[in-house]
Amino acid sequence: MASLNDPVYRSVVIDHVHKDAENVPLSKVDPDPCSFTAGASHASIFHVLSGRYKARGPQETSLQDQRRCGCAARRRRVVGLKVLADCTLQVAWSAALGGNAQPNSTPTVANGVVFVGEGNGGRVHAYDAATGTPLWDSGSAAAGATYAAPIVADGKLFVGSWNGTGSSDAGTVRAFAASLSVAITAPAAGSTVSGPVNVTAATSGPVTAVQFLLDGSNLGAEDMSSPWSVSWDTTSATDGTHVLSARARDGAGNTVTSAQVNVTVHNATGGVLLLGDQTLYSGVDSNSQGKAEAFRTTAVASGTLARLSAYIDSTSTATSLVVGVYGDSSGHPGSLLAQGTATPVKGTWNTIAVPSASITSGTTYWIALLAPNGTLRFRDRNCSCANPSETSAQATLTTLPPTWTTGSVYKDAPASAYGTS
Repeated sequence: MASLNDPVYRSVVIDHVHKDAENVPLSKVDPDPCSFTAGASHASIFHVLSGRYKARGPQETSLQDQRRCGCAARRRRVVGLKVLADCTLQVAWSAALGGNAQPNSTPTVANGVVFVGEGNGGRVHAYDAATGTPLWDSGSAAAGATYAAPIVADGKLFVGSWNGTGSSDAGTVRAFAASLSVAITAPAAGSTVSGPVNVTAATSGPVTAVQFLLDGSNLGAEDMSSPWSVSWDTTSATDGTHVLSARARDGAGNTVTSAQVNVTVHNATGGVLLLGDQTLYSGVDSNSQGKAEAFRTTAVASGTLARLSAYIDSTSTATSLVVGVYGDSSGHPGSLLAQGTATPVKGTWNTIAVPSASITSGTTYWIALLAPNGTLRFRDRNCSCANPSETSAQATLTTLPPTWTTGSVYKDAPASAYGTS
């Protein structure tokens, strides 16, 4: 810990601080802070307070009622300090600055970001006020010598710099607007999610916070530190399609919103997965009304089948849905074991109760889909490169036939369909 009486500082910015609901000027702690001497590497400091800065005027800054010591200094670092209860200072973080023999600017604090300019070259830096993490710098966009403190107003950072010290030299004022980006990185677009899910995002630019959004509303609290993530309990959402996005902001208050990512929530209503596939495939397949299609699957557990579920695509025009399961007969669907009927809901999983049927782990079965009315559009591998599927020979079915008769054979299985106990 560094005391105000320790010989570590050559130039100190004295500020009013918000402490225990009172404004206590540090200048009252020691009337002569300029009596300190310092090593050259800790010449200009910005103290980061454990409380809040007292705002005055339209913007928040660290320089209210400032008093700068008249000590000579080579300002080469920006240092964050904490003011402790006994009015001593503790170094919280520091960051090296350029500037050579030229003085750097006084720091400015706005919205949790410290902005400071270099006297030699004019480059402006932005740091996280709490941690000192570099967030952004102007690079070659700022030139000359930035001696004056940057100003944050109207969502922009204003910087004035000298282009030289001669009588004919001019200065330049530059306004920087944040270049921000944010994108959802997980879960993947089009994926099916259940239970607790970790939603993550990637950003670029001087992002200081990310607010995740679910269907346009805030998902959890704003994340104030990278890596950006939020935990989503999908059981609190209805089964079906939902939209995830993220809104990033910088220290100046600029915001940008990511592209939307559509995911499907599907939380099992109970029971054990016996057969089929709970993956929501991207391939959209279809059958005309009256024609059934069966998809080969192998049971993953033994038990009594009670429900069959299938994902019906949002483009489906079917007004009725029949889902059933067949036993295997020499590599083709054989006898019907169970079937159920429902009015389909488009763009989500449809779960239908079926009469009890015994399922044996490791045994081959076929899950069949049929729309007696309208064109049924559903999801499967749809690549002619996977497991067998085949349509019925009949094209005017209203229910699944007791015994399957093969029509056309494909390799589009598995479908996004499964059975549970």
